[in-house]
Order: sequence, then C-alpha cells, then structure tokens
Amino acid sequence: MLAFISVGPSRKENRFTLDLKIDQCVAALVSLLKVSRTLALLEGDIDLDQDLSVQPKSSDQAALICVKGINVTVPVKWFVLALTHADESLRIDASESLFLNPKTASLPSSLELSLLREAVPLNMRCCSTAFQMKWTSLFRKFFSRVRTALERQMKQGSWQPVACIDKNGVSSCQYDDAVVVFSRAENLFHFMKWLSCFLLYSCYPSAPYERKTMAMELILIMVDVWPTSIAQGKDSLCPYSEGFTSPESTLCLVGSIIDSWDRLRENSFRILLSFPTPLPGISSHNSVNELIKWAKKLVCSPRVRESDAGALAFRLIFRKYK
Repeated sequence: MLAFISVGPSRKENRFTLDLKIDQCVAALVSLLKVSRTLALLEGDIDLDQDLSVQPKSSDQAALICVKGINVTVPVKWFVLALTHADESLRIDASESLFLNPKTASLPSSLELSLLREAVPLNMRCCSTAFQMKWTSLFRKFFSRVRTALERQMKQGSWQPVACIDKNGVSSCQYDDAVVVFSRAENLFHFMKWLSCFLLYSCYPSAPYERKTMAMELILIMVDVWPTSIAQGKDSLCPYSEGFTSPESTLCLVGSIIDSWDRLRENSFRILLSFPTPLPGISSHNSVNELIKWAKKLVCSPRVRESDAGALAFRLIFRKYK
C-alpha cells in the first residue's frame, strides 16, 4: 500500500508509479499510519532518517518509520502538510499517529516534538467544537504519556531534571544508549516548559475567543494531569515555566474572570484554583482587600456579566483565603 504513494523501504525499490497529487499522497499516508497504529504494526517512534538528515534543506529531510521490522522512509514535508491541512479530521488523524504511542512510557523523538511545536500554534484558533474536543482529548493522552515517560526515566536514574543534576552540572549517563535517552528526555522536558509558557501567553487580554478558549482548556488538562502543587515540590518534576504561577500570570487570569464569555470566566476561575495558596501577587493584606472591593463592586452591578464575575471572584476568595 505504501508503494502506491511512492513510499517504501527505499525510494529506489518502488515499482508502482501512480500519478497522484501531493494532497492525495498525504491523505493516503495518514490513513495508513492510523490503521497501522491501530493494528500495532508500527514499531517505535517516527524519527529522522540519519542517512538523509544531513540534507541542507529541511524540505529534503526524510522520516524513518519501522513497519514490522521494515524501515520505510517518508518525506518530512508530508507530515508538515498533514498537520497543516485544511481538513480538520486529517489534522487530527495525523496528530494522533505522530504524537501518541501505545507504549505510554516511550519518549517522543526530536522530530515528533518539532512537528508538535509547529502544529500547536496553527490549531489554536479553530472554531469547530468537534475539533476542539478531539484536540483536547488528544492532549490529555499526550500529557499522560509525557508524565509516565519522564517519571520512568527518573526512577531508572537515566535522566534527572536540571534542578536535580549533580553539583558539577554533569549528568550520570555515560553510554551511547543512555545519551540518546537523556537527550530525548531533556528535549521533552524543555518542550513542556515551552508549551506551558506558550499556552499561558495565549491568554493575554483581548485575545481572540478561540485562541483563549483552546489555551485555557489545554492548561486545565495539563494541571489536571500534572498538578502544580506536586510539580513545585523539591526534587520533583516540574514541567511548567518559571512564570507560569507568577504574579503577572495571576493578575492576567483574575482579569479574565470579567470576560464577556461564560466559558472563559469559568475556565479562569478553575485555573486559579490550581494555583498556590495564597495566590501569587495577591498575598498581602492590602492586595486581598483590593480584590474584595473589586468583587463587591462587580456583584452590585446590574449587568449579568459583571455580577457573575463578582460571584466568581468571591468564590475564589473564599477558596483561597479561608
């Protein structure tokens, strides 16, 4: 089947030459990968072909897929086209095939992370409810995979977060296989730092509704899979950026409580509940009093949106400052 779209163990061995458009090849590739994942035909992760990864142009790079012991090379640009395709279902299928693995403890490859880094910003403003539900479901599985994989490496001693590396700043890996594992774990850890920062920055004031909704939904899934209270302990695995629970982030989310959309107000409230107690930036007596005055003013407003925001602010105060 792969030979019909000019993909095979090597490009020279393809005997079938069908006149297919690039979009047709991409769609066929995604369908084959999806079925192969379902039938457990794919082995390992999708990574760059080392023989072709030194190409000067990124468009000439090829990915290596192992199908039942047979190595198959696929142009990397096909995966990029699949992740940026106009068809939402194709983008979801491509993402699931690339970013999820039945072996939940396996570490994603550098190619998979680079593709994911490109796919996330492009799908932040999708207005389809069905796509949003599928996208958030995909990330719940991905975040679970990330936590399982990194915690496994920590328990085995093959990788430790930056804060847990020895005083000389040197990791304990000494062998080639250990170096590969360490590199993958380190790339995944830094990717999670970048993602948490990117999602939080997407909640900026006056952000488009679709972008803000998607960002908050993914943040809620992230803090559900990886609670901030656990991540901030000593010698623990913290996938959040340094500014994730900063005073600036707190004030940004508090301001979102008065947003025009009910969904955004509720999500801001739920995210703030996961923040440390007392809230960063609202820990002094004066700052709490200012928050109470602001909430009281909103509650007394004749506008439904403002009174609802005031009620949420009081709920937050009662939960965080008992």
